[in-house]
Amino acid sequence: MCAGCAEQIGTNYIFSYRPNPAEMMCCGFDTDHIRRVLSQALKDSDGCCVDITLKDVQTVEGDPSR
Repeated sequence: MCAGCAEQIGTNYIFSYRPNPAEMMCCGFDTDHIRRVLSQALKDSDGCCVDITLKDVQTVEGDPSR
């Protein structure tokens, strides 16, 4: 996450954050790690209009309920 970018964007644009699914979900499902990554992203983008999109994820470790 780039806090500097979020600071420059401010409220002029929508900050579109697309976390890397390979890092967060595809190589082991660790809810604590996912929470840390998303919490840091939201902290870094505080004050921005934020859109979080999970890209390229159809199922996580073959479990559609995730």
